[in-house]
Amino acid sequence: MGKKTIVLGVLLLGIILLAAIFVGVGYYTYFLNAPQEEVSKPLNFAVMVHLEKEAKITSAEVYKGTNQKVSEIIDLFEKYGAKATIESSESYANGAIKYGKNDNVLSYSLSKGMGVGTHCDMGDVAQITAKDFNAIKSRIDALVGPENNLGCSGGFFDGNWVETASLGGFKYLDGVVMLAYLGVPLENRPINPDTGAPYSDDEITNVYYHDPVLPVKDRIYPRMLKDTQDLNEDKDGTLLLITGGLGEISSLYEGRKNCFPDCRLTKEDTNYIMEQIDYANSIKDDSKTSALVIHFPVRTLTPQTKGLVEDWLEKMEEYQNQGKIKWVTVKEIYEDYIQNN
Repeated sequence: MGKKTIVLGVLLLGIILLAAIFVGVGYYTYFLNAPQEEVSKPLNFAVMVHLEKEAKITSAEVYKGTNQKVSEIIDLFEKYGAKATIESSESYANGAIKYGKNDNVLSYSLSKGMGVGTHCDMGDVAQITAKDFNAIKSRIDALVGPENNLGCSGGFFDGNWVETASLGGFKYLDGVVMLAYLGVPLENRPINPDTGAPYSDDEITNVYYHDPVLPVKDRIYPRMLKDTQDLNEDKDGTLLLITGGLGEISSLYEGRKNCFPDCRLTKEDTNYIMEQIDYANSIKDDSKTSALVIHFPVRTLTPQTKGLVEDWLEKMEEYQNQGKIKWVTVKEIYEDYIQNN
């Protein structure tokens, strides 16, 4: 092979290398500047933990034990980047004021970047008024400040609970169950498929009271209400109704009315949550605030269930990393709605 041929070969190889570099740089520049595929807005996901009215704080020891149990839930959620919203009834607030106002689990929740709120369990009040809402709100305000306590879980009765809760100082209600329909005229209630007629007061009070409201495709969207004529969005509403509730975590697979009071947490319950998240993401309108919420009773976390709860939280952490969910407090759902709707 002559020198001339070798030189030509080297020149040709150089040209090929330069062309490859030029093409590579071109492709890199294109992909760097090309419009990226829009990522779907994650679904807001919140967990309510209720400090129930019937859980009386009768001594300093009971108070300390309650704080330990709830703190364990908060710490476990924090481990997996999850959030919980601790919603307190008057019972715990009274105990905190008596046995340790500066050492309460609501303040601990806030210190961990989690949420707080009120649990408006007023079942023994004959005629609920705005004063009743304000009285329980004031108790929780005394522990965490009114700026952190904007909403109430429950508080539904056979009257205009929208106006009453709003006048009582609340910005939103969550924990929405069939009891909410007690304040809605019969003709505007959903139809009971077993009877072909609207759900009656007796059916709601005795059978369906803790069942979720609305189909999931509608339930995932919070809505402003001005009254209880129906549960449809009102443009001039005064109170945000945070629907989206799936129910109590240990009853999700069976349905609460089919297992209560013996509902036990199983893998089927946590699988149900993941399935509902996938479904909600497949149908949700990303121009609207959307959310799913579950109730995680204090009694749920035990040495026997801790492994199952951790497996679920690990899956939820994966979903958050993939952009499928965003862990939020219930208050953050309200703030998202106010900002974006």
